Amino acid sequence: MPYYKTIVWILFALFLLQGCSQKQINITQYPLTIEEKVEIPNVCKYEYTPLFSTIAVMDFTNNSTFGKAEVYDSTTTQQGSVIAGIIVNDQGAGVGAGVKSSKKSISVKREVDAKLSQTLTPLLESKIAQLSGTTLVARNDIEKINEELKLQDSGLLEPSSIVEFGKLLGARYLVTGSIDNVEINHRNNEQAAIAVNNVTSKSNDSNTQIAGLIGRVLTSFTDGILIKTTITVKILEVQSGKIVYAQTLSDDVNIGKFSNPTYDIYIGGIKSAIISSLEQLHYDFSNQFILKGYITKIKSDGNTQLVQINLGKKNNIQPNQIFNVFTLEESIDPLLGTLSCDKIQLPVTLSVTSYISDTHSWLKPEKNDIKLKLLQLVESSNTQRGFFDF
Repeated sequence: MPYYKTIVWILFALFLLQGCSQKQINITQYPLTIEEKVEIPNVCKYEYTPLFSTIAVMDFTNNSTFGKAEVYDSTTTQQGSVIAGIIVNDQGAGVGAGVKSSKKSISVKREVDAKLSQTLTPLLESKIAQLSGTTLVARNDIEKINEELKLQDSGLLEPSSIVEFGKLLGARYLVTGSIDNVEINHRNNEQAAIAVNNVTSKSNDSNTQIAGLIGRVLTSFTDGILIKTTITVKILEVQSGKIVYAQTLSDDVNIGKFSNPTYDIYIGGIKSAIISSLEQLHYDFSNQFILKGYITKIKSDGNTQLVQINLGKKNNIQPNQIFNVFTLEESIDPLLGTLSCDKIQLPVTLSVTSYISDTHSWLKPEKNDIKLKLLQLVESSNTQRGFFDF
C-alpha cells in the first residue's frame, strides 16, 4: 500500500476515535447545579402529558382478491404394465411380452389462506418498536379484547369503536388500514428483443450491434411477473376518534419468469411488495411519534452546561441522539379572549452523551450561549449523528 494511503487510513481512524470519544465527559467537572425552573402555563401543561405514546397495531382490512382460496395441485405419473402374447415386428413373429405405458394425472384440492393482513401487523409493530417514545400494546391483549368485542376490521374505523377499543387497551393511538389493490402483469419482451438483436447484429455499426445486444440482455432482468400492491396506513387518535395520519403506499416487485406460477408464488410476491412499500413509513412515523421529555437537572462548570433529561434506555435513547429544546408561553387572542399555548423552539440542540441510565440521560448543548432551565420541554429530532456523518 502506498505511504500516502496509509496516512489517509490513519487520519480516518483518528477521526473515528475522536468521534467516539468526544461524548466521554466527566460529570465531576461540572460542580455547579442550576436550580432555576421555568413556569409552565396551565394552558400548556398538556404538552407534558402523556410524554409517551401507547400504540396498538390492528389487523388490516384485505380488500384485494387474494385471500382464502381453494387451490388444485396437479401431478402426472407415468405407469407401465407388461402384456404377454404374440409379438409381431420386423424380425418376424413369436411369443413374448411387451410393455404398455400410460399417464395418470392426480389433482389434490387444498385450502390456502394468504393472510396478507397478518403479514403487515408484525412488520409495523417491529418498526414502531424501534422508535423512541413509543410503547406497544401486547398482541395477546389486542386479540383478547377483539374477541370480546367481536369487532370486524371495518368496524374499527367507526369513531365509537375506536374510542371503546382503545380505552380498553390503554392505547393513545391505533394503527390500522387496508390492503387496497393487487395488480399482476406478465411482461415478456424477449422475442421482440431477439428480433431486434438479429437485425442490429448484421449492422456494420458497432454501436448499433452493442445497443441491440444490451437490449436483449436487459430483457432478461425486466421480463417476468410484475406484482404491484397498494395499501393504506392510518393512525387514529383514540380519545377523539380522528384520523391523524393517512398515507397510501405503492410498490412493485418482479418475481421472475414462471411458465405456470402457483397461487403460493403469487402470494409470496405480493407479500414482498407490501414489505418493500413499508420502508416509506419510517420518516413519517418518526415525525408522528416524537419522543418528549423535560430537563430534570442542570450542571455547569461556570461556562458550559450539562443537562439531564427524564429519558433513558427504557425509551431507546442512544448516544449522539439529538434533542430540540422548547419554551412554552401562554397566548391570549385579543379579539376572542381565548387562551392557547405557543410552543417556541430555542436555537440550541442537545446531544446525548454516553451517560445513559434506565430512566435518565445526560446531554451536552451544542451551543453554550443559551442558559437552560429545569422543566424545559425537549423533543427528539430526526437528526442523528453517526460515525460517517461529515
